Amino acid sequence: MSEKNCPKVDGEFYHLCYENKDHKAMSLEDCLTGVSERLRGKSWAKDQRTDLVVIGTDETGVDYVLNSPTIEALDTFSEDYDGGMLVLKRISNDRVKTVTVRNMVLRGKESIIFEGKVVVPRDGDADYVTLLVEKFSMTTHELKSFMDEMMALHMLNVATYPAIRLLRSKYSE
Repeated sequence: MSEKNCPKVDGEFYHLCYENKDHKAMSLEDCLTGVSERLRGKSWAKDQRTDLVVIGTDETGVDYVLNSPTIEALDTFSEDYDGGMLVLKRISNDRVKTVTVRNMVLRGKESIIFEGKVVVPRDGDADYVTLLVEKFSMTTHELKSFMDEMMALHMLNVATYPAIRLLRSKYSE
């Protein structure tokens, strides 16, 4: 996990990055625990600037929009989308093989803030899946919205991760 100060925009914010270059599996929960440690003791702008589209790809390569994005986000995504078939349908997590999250406030490749592989079922909790992080690149202006979406999709479980719960609570202060 790396972090760097970004230019001030309505207060301070941080850009947090991780890329799986060594093929060491890191779960999303472990990645967010690292984010929490990096941000400990720092203050940052808490407003969110997102319009997220969560795309799940199944074993046949079909892409599904898993969340309920705004019409504007879907329109922007359609303009940028270069894949094959896109289906606006929630499928079960056990069918999803990879997940990509795009922030459609940004454009093109810059819009990709997360890529991960799905491990089913999650150890000890059949309702949730484990996401192994391939790419994590987002600012504190995207972080809470991202965590909320992943929790809603049962792709992030914070129950046994106090550092992530503390990080989420910082957005309420």
